[in-house]
Amino acid sequence: MSSTTPQTLHQPLRRNTPHHLQKRNWASQEAGVIVVFCIVFVVGCGLLALAIRNCLAKRRAKKAVIASRSEVQTPTSKRGKRG
Repeated sequence: MSSTTPQTLHQPLRRNTPHHLQKRNWASQEAGVIVVFCIVFVVGCGLLALAIRNCLAKRRAKKAVIASRSEVQTPTSKRGKRG
């Protein structure tokens, strides 16, 4: 058996973990990277909204064309009857 005592839940992990595995506040140290992530996110949301808007505009235009074709093809009741 080893002479070291087993770690319990109340003991901090930092004493026994290597430096690269320790918990750090990465966001406060790398503020520029966080700003770039936010800018990329906002631009991505804008492009997604633009694509959705274009798809909806195409759908509306297609519905308008279909509606105008159906109006042209259906005869009116006055046109077929005379006097």
